[in-house]
Amino acid sequence: MHEVTVEEWDDVVSTNTRGVFLALKYEILHMRRLGGGVILVTGSTNQWATRTGLGSYTASKNALTGLVQAAALENAGHGIRVVALSPGMTDTPMLDVHRPAGLSDAQWDQMKAQFAQEGVPAFRRMAGPEEMAAAALALASSSFSFQTGSCVPVDGGQLAAL
Repeated sequence: MHEVTVEEWDDVVSTNTRGVFLALKYEILHMRRLGGGVILVTGSTNQWATRTGLGSYTASKNALTGLVQAAALENAGHGIRVVALSPGMTDTPMLDVHRPAGLSDAQWDQMKAQFAQEGVPAFRRMAGPEEMAAAALALASSSFSFQTGSCVPVDGGQLAAL
């Protein structure tokens, strides 16, 4: 953490925390006028556990817990549910920021598979984006009409193994 610049910290926190705050601020006004709805925030399993080098990311995602809880309590009477989907390891292009320079696609795929074997002991693989999309649709559906103010990990048992 001592190597993170203030600018890097501000960039991560501004994107992950301030960005969600601003989205909530304006979504809530619109949804109140419409009589309700669901706001789904993208959290992370880093809300509960982190790894070396992810201090600013973890802090920013941890802050979402408070935003989701406060927004849910303040708006339940207006028919608005606020929930965070907190994905575990998911194979998306965002992972490429961790890709070591010079690795072929095959080597990178092998490295990701090994990381998933160790980090997701229940399924020994990362989730696919379509699995997170399905979880998002489920949480936003009427099947979860009593769910609000919570951050729901969808992590293939990743947190259970900690």
